[in-house]
Amino acid sequence: MVSLKYIRSAFVETLATTLSPLTVFVWVAGIVMAVVSGPFGTMYSMEWPLRLIFWTIIITGSIVAGVFVRAVALGAVGPDRPVAFDSLSTLLMTLVFGPLVWMFTRIVEVATGMPILSFLYVMGYGFLVSAVVFVLRRLIPGFEEQVYSFLHTEPEMPVIEPVDPDPSISKPRLLRRLPKELGDDILCLSGRGHYVEVTTAKGKHTLRIRLADAIDEMEAVPGLCVHRSHWIAKTSVVRVQRESAQKIYLILKNGDSVPISRKYQPSARASGLLD
Repeated sequence: MVSLKYIRSAFVETLATTLSPLTVFVWVAGIVMAVVSGPFGTMYSMEWPLRLIFWTIIITGSIVAGVFVRAVALGAVGPDRPVAFDSLSTLLMTLVFGPLVWMFTRIVEVATGMPILSFLYVMGYGFLVSAVVFVLRRLIPGFEEQVYSFLHTEPEMPVIEPVDPDPSISKPRLLRRLPKELGDDILCLSGRGHYVEVTTAKGKHTLRIRLADAIDEMEAVPGLCVHRSHWIAKTSVVRVQRESAQKIYLILKNGDSVPISRKYQPSARASGLLD
């Protein structure tokens, strides 16, 4: 279960994506396309100035709702479970934005006499569009990474060669921050903005700490960064799962999978984690 603190942090950071060039481009392009094509009969029932206002409100509202929905989904399931993340985001977007669109069209109907769409039609179409958008985000190479890189407030972790642990230190200092019931077998650190999710053999715990600082406190454990958001202990890896030449995951002994980004594959290979 994700803490409310974590969800709040995810919301604050996701809100920053509204200022990204990518979001601004999608917003402007969506408005232009809707005004020019006039979907749902708006081409014939509205003059272009009114059509511009109508679609500006609808598309701006969808982006704002998407920010809220993405923050909740990110806080609830995290970015590393794409099917669960996209499914929850699509459902929430439909339930949150669909009724708002329908109510707005009712107002427009009274003001202009434009035929109203049925509630079920609006909800169904909203679900379909949301699902297509979230699928396209996965299919377009680098799309999610571009958004996340803008959202991520920490400096990117440098690619460094793994080093042997300090023999004078028996246990990592990070253990002092964890509940004792989680044990001392730390498998993975995952950065989420200003928070780090620490995965041990007995469970998970979220700390308010930068990923770079958490890694510094793991000096007693041999490990390495395999992604800008993930550090793993070498002894935690049980096998490698290859979905494609670009999609490679490390399966940890608790069953979790951690992606290896292309940038970090050379260091992972040098450490012996990849053949």
